[in-house]
Amino acid sequence: MNPRDLHDFEDVAENYDLYLDAMYRNEDNHAGFLDFYLDFAREYSQGGVIDIACGTGAVLLHLAQNGIVADGTDLSEAMCRVADEKARAMGFNLNIFPANMTDFKGSRRYSCAIIARSGFMHLTTSEAQRAALLNIRENLTDGGMLTFNTFDPHPAFQARQMATSETD
Repeated sequence: MNPRDLHDFEDVAENYDLYLDAMYRNEDNHAGFLDFYLDFAREYSQGGVIDIACGTGAVLLHLAQNGIVADGTDLSEAMCRVADEKARAMGFNLNIFPANMTDFKGSRRYSCAIIARSGFMHLTTSEAQRAALLNIRENLTDGGMLTFNTFDPHPAFQARQMATSETD
């Protein structure tokens, strides 16, 4: 992958959890974040759960720790590897596989699909977004439920990020 590709997490996967800790250290707008997904999965998991864009497994592992076994997928092989290593260290043998949300095929059809944080927002065209939603629908059971997270951009924060250089 191109080293500037925002989807190439090879160089950050090992430290992604540290990044999240630092990002939310001073301003955590994610109160109840994990509980929301746990409650959602408890309500709709009867046919299986898939965590799409699972990253290093924060939601996926929280579900497993609370008795909900879910599959996980992420575009980044490196992120999947880290999530799998963390799962195994916790005693879980989960199905975590690299795939694009626009065309993945799960091991079964799921009654519950989760895209936490901003995974869906990595799809920057309406065509890719439509492809992902149609593909997720194909991976869901009849009546299956999808929840995905977006955020209200914070222009001042984004401007500060854009003003940095590669050496910052």
